[in-house]
Amino acid sequence: MRRIYSAKVREEKDSPWEPADCEKLIGTCHVLLQSVAYNIVIQEKLVISDFKGQDQGHVDIAIVPCTKDFKPVGEDKFVEDPKELLGKPLFCIVKITAAQGLPQNIAKSFCRYKFYLDKDYVQTNEISGTINFEFNHEKQVTIKSVTEQFIEYLNNESLYIEVWGRQKAGKGQKEKTMKAVPTWGDRHDILSLLRACNYDPDECISIYMHLQKDAWMKAPKTAKEGQTIEEEEHMNHPRAKD
Repeated sequence: MRRIYSAKVREEKDSPWEPADCEKLIGTCHVLLQSVAYNIVIQEKLVISDFKGQDQGHVDIAIVPCTKDFKPVGEDKFVEDPKELLGKPLFCIVKITAAQGLPQNIAKSFCRYKFYLDKDYVQTNEISGTINFEFNHEKQVTIKSVTEQFIEYLNNESLYIEVWGRQKAGKGQKEKTMKAVPTWGDRHDILSLLRACNYDPDECISIYMHLQKDAWMKAPKTAKEGQTIEEEEHMNHPRAKD
């Protein structure tokens, strides 16, 4: 258990610190897809919101209806009723051009998303930047035959885009990693650490931890349910086995 938390260092005012090479979810944005059902281009500058609902920058996206050669369709090709598309092929391009205004401590960034029935994430290249992160991402999408399910998806669902980043390496960060000692912060700090260690939340159980404010937390199944961190560490201490 101590190994899991040894990656965290308490800095000024007990602020959380994470390794520079750790992928961090900066925030998300949602693209309403209804215009695609009418063969109309979507072009937006969307706010990136973190889990607290705070703005973390903007991302430029576009979804462009196309011909079978992936040439943009003309404005005169819009349809008045999406049902006109039923049984016909549909082609479009998903574009993620750039992100601006990301937190200043972000050195690299990438985006990922799933469109319609995608099982795996589609990911942009990971880009370095200072103010602007130029992804210049394009994904060609082909729907062989438009169904009522696909039209319902366009009318009622959003394209959910995740914006990820890696932090800039600070001075002395390597030394801090080597000399790190186990410390505990608030609930969000601990859950973030578990994610950084690639622990699956489904493989965790609730245990009781003594923090500044008592709270139920998630921890790996190396601990027994209902056990405190101190109890588990004592049980695993070499002297406890004597």
